[in-house]
Amino acid sequence: MVSARFYSALNDLDVSQLSDVWSQSSSVTTMHPMGGQQVGWPDVRRWFEEAAGAVTDERVEIEQQVTNVYRREGGQWKMVPDHADVSTAIADMLRRRQAA
Repeated sequence: MVSARFYSALNDLDVSQLSDVWSQSSSVTTMHPMGGQQVGWPDVRRWFEEAAGAVTDERVEIEQQVTNVYRREGGQWKMVPDHADVSTAIADMLRRRQAA
């Protein structure tokens, strides 16, 4: 299932696996728990690459609402938007990391 593959790749911050799940369209969008919005596959991919480079050992548990929409492309379901509520816990963790 596409959702399971997406969240597995997201938890591992595996950009190549994320690339397999996402549409490569200029219309894809993301809104992440730390805020901000990316539009188009190049910006979405760049954000995931930057996030993978900012990984820490700190773990943060969050509860949030997420909306994922899939579109059938070339016989496969692909992620089109991924929109998540902003998380103050993640934003605080990123501020701590930047201050260190």
